[in-house]
This record gives sequence, structure tokens and C-alpha cells, in this order.
Amino acid sequence: MSGSESASPLANTLSIENLWEVSAEELRAVNRALPGLRAWLALKLKTGRCSWGFAIDLAVADVRGVFNSSSVLDQIERIESQRKVVGDTKEPTPFKHEPLKDLWHAHFYDARFAIRNLVNENSLERVTEIMALHFGKYADEVAGEIAHGMVIGSYERRAARNALTGEWIVYEPRKSGNYYLTIAFHNEAATREETDRRIFERVSIYRDIDEKLLQQVGEQGR
Repeated sequence: MSGSESASPLANTLSIENLWEVSAEELRAVNRALPGLRAWLALKLKTGRCSWGFAIDLAVADVRGVFNSSSVLDQIERIESQRKVVGDTKEPTPFKHEPLKDLWHAHFYDARFAIRNLVNENSLERVTEIMALHFGKYADEVAGEIAHGMVIGSYERRAARNALTGEWIVYEPRKSGNYYLTIAFHNEAATREETDRRIFERVSIYRDIDEKLLQQVGEQGR
């Protein structure tokens, strides 16, 4: 990584311990992706705004194939318009524990999260129930119907309850509009407490960067 790249706010933000760590090639790809993502965010945001780091989270996710940023953009549009559709994810809720207690999180769903939803839906009782429905049928017929019940049926039931589970959009509700801060993951650490701490540290860093950028804009306008 060149000296100019390592001195940039983007490089510094992405290289600290509890955030994304990127190679020089990935950093260039992230910088190429950012203008388009910021343009899409501007279209989706009605009254809200996002942190500088939020767009970086999306760009890194796209570059690495972690998830498709359109999943987040679509969910932001729903949050901003307060529009709920059948098959949507869980309702946005506030965090219950410090240090995130003043923040909210909304799930977003991506096809890459399908396995987790199937595991969450198919308890031992549910599997037993499906098996009982088809006991005594031919093996190939049973296999097809059980697979349908556990995969398609499970997805449809979970979607009908608006209970699809994904990762989190972390934001702060404000009177002027939501302030979207970062993308968070359920398994960022071994425990919930450590995961919350890492999310809080990232949010604090992103807030600090936003404040410094606003100061720079103010100084340039003098």
C-alpha cells in the first residue's frame, strides 16, 4: 500500500483491529465502488442520512461478496417509507443492552442467509412433524416431499410471519431522520457482549470521522 493510501481516512478506518482489513487491491476496488453506492443511498434516503463509514461497509461487502448491497438499500427504502410487505424481515427494534441501548437495528435479508433461516425454522419437532405426514410412502416420493416441506415450506412460513433473519443495519432514530451508522453481524465475536462492544467501537469511529468531515467542510466554507 502506498504512503498516500495509508495516510487516507479510508485506509486508516479499514485497517484498525475490529473493522474490515483490506488489501491494496481491495482498497482500490472499494474506492471505485463508493461513488455508485453513495448515489444509490441518496436515492433511497428520504429524510435520513448515513455515516461515511456506512457506505464503506457496503462497498467492502460488495467487493468481497459478503452480501449484495442492494439487500441493504432495499431495506433502507422500506424503513424510510415505513413500508411493510409480506415476506419482509423482522421489525426494527432498539438494542436492549449497553453500550448500544440508544441505537436501533433492522435486519436485512440476502440469499446468502438462507441456510440460517432454514436452521432456525426446522426444529426437531418440525422435522418429526414432516416425517409423520409422509410415513409409509415410497422412499423417493417421501424424500422429495420432506425436502419441500423443510426448505420451501420453512421459507414460506418464516416469510409469512415477517421473521426472515439476516444481519443488521444499525442506526440512530432522530427527529430530523434516521442516522444509519454501520452494518453489523451476529457473530462478530464469541459472545454478545463482545459483539456489542465491537459494534459500539466501530460506530464511535464512524461518528468521529463524520464530525471531522463536517469540520473540514465548515473550514473550507469560511
